[in-house]
Amino acid sequence: MTVIVDIRVLGGPNPDTPGPAVRLTVAGPWDGHSEVTETVLRAALVVGAPVPADEIVIRPTDDGYVLAWPVTDRRLAKAHAAATRAMLYEAPPPAFATGAPEPFELLDPHVPCVAISGTNGKTTTTRLIAHCARTAGLSTAWSSTDGVFRDGDLVESGDYSGPGGARRVLAEPDLGFAVLETARGGLLLRGMSVSRVNVAVVTNVAADHLGSHGINTVEQLAMVKATVVRIVDPDGWVVLNADEPLVRHMAEQSPGQRWFFSLDDAGIAAGKRLTTVRHGRVVVTGDVDLDLGAVADMPVTVGGHARFNVANALAAASAALAAGIPADAVKAALRTFRPDRRLSSGRFNCWEVSGRLVILDMAHNTESLRELLVTARQLVTDRQLWVAFGTAGDREDEVLQGMGFTAVDLADHAYPLDKPGYLRDRTIEEMRAQFLAGMAVAGSSDEECFDSELHALQELVRRSASGDVLVITVAEQLPDLEQWLISQGGSEADPVQWAQAPG
Repeated sequence: MTVIVDIRVLGGPNPDTPGPAVRLTVAGPWDGHSEVTETVLRAALVVGAPVPADEIVIRPTDDGYVLAWPVTDRRLAKAHAAATRAMLYEAPPPAFATGAPEPFELLDPHVPCVAISGTNGKTTTTRLIAHCARTAGLSTAWSSTDGVFRDGDLVESGDYSGPGGARRVLAEPDLGFAVLETARGGLLLRGMSVSRVNVAVVTNVAADHLGSHGINTVEQLAMVKATVVRIVDPDGWVVLNADEPLVRHMAEQSPGQRWFFSLDDAGIAAGKRLTTVRHGRVVVTGDVDLDLGAVADMPVTVGGHARFNVANALAAASAALAAGIPADAVKAALRTFRPDRRLSSGRFNCWEVSGRLVILDMAHNTESLRELLVTARQLVTDRQLWVAFGTAGDREDEVLQGMGFTAVDLADHAYPLDKPGYLRDRTIEEMRAQFLAGMAVAGSSDEECFDSELHALQELVRRSASGDVLVITVAEQLPDLEQWLISQGGSEADPVQWAQAPG
């Protein structure tokens, strides 16, 4: 039996087609796809929507398959989708009204435009690229999970990492440079709203949001993230993490020139250019030779301890140079971009309060929590590392348990915390149970949980001692945490200087 899981019209480039499409997701045996394809073609004839059979994309999923086909008219696409649904369930196609054509309105960026995708590091990389452009004197707008920004000022608050954010950015008047954070959800549910970009960046691919919208494996997730590389101009650049095979091989899918970045100076990166770290300095090799400065002089890297931010700096520097920003501006930007609440809110923001270092960060999955705690551990001398962690409920059980295990494995004291506004169809009890299950595997018998980010911060400050490092993963109470820290006499801190301070 054919069961329609989802059928939708995508307004732009997406994981299956380079432009607008209808995507049909079916649960059922693979050998039924031929019959479903015939139904799609018959429905196209009914509504007068041209669909060449050889342009239908078919790919398997864990419990069925996906069919996707390109479209050019929104009205006909909607009618075709409705007719396909009806005919697959052996019902008469619904009547539809003829009318004027409704072409899809994809944006053709009129300024240098960079799109960033990946699992972790997207927002920091987006902010760093924007900072490079602003340092070069370009009026810059960017979209991210935090909102839409123009020259450092918030224009619209909210998650704008999808096509709406791109449209809002490119609608800004007198714009000189555009940076678009591009998340998985928008690519799957709506497609991109731009027809092309000058530069595409993919930071990494890790297990996150699996089990959602038919994406159940890291390999399938990589397919989604690779959407941005397929729309790069032929004379543009695709900036890829050479240390990750799934990302490195995205170069084969892009018409753009290859620019790799690597923490480990990967010789396997057969691109035109490579940005890496040699002898403690960020360098570019290939058809150009550039020295962008010492890693230790780049505040976002926390003295080189934050390997995840070293990687983000490599990605951002590569993208900025690829987009035509002068090397001197990129060097200056890397020296002046700090992980503080002004330039990088919610990403490794450090505060000192009552002799303790508090780190606020939006780590939201196992990998990001691991990198956060490994870096925090570098700032602990002979004292203790505390963590209160949580995430949204739309992660699979393995991620929630993995975060619990990681917290116990890397910190001296670990506590789950509730995020009531991010349960996403789970209950607080379910979330706690998964975190505690992972903690138990790591050998913890503690079952204490905090009911909010603010409560967690207050308790960790109260229970810890001077010199300790406290990590809070934030999502919904960042302003409240900052205000409480200020009320307690706290102030923003340079983590490197804090770690080096006597006593």
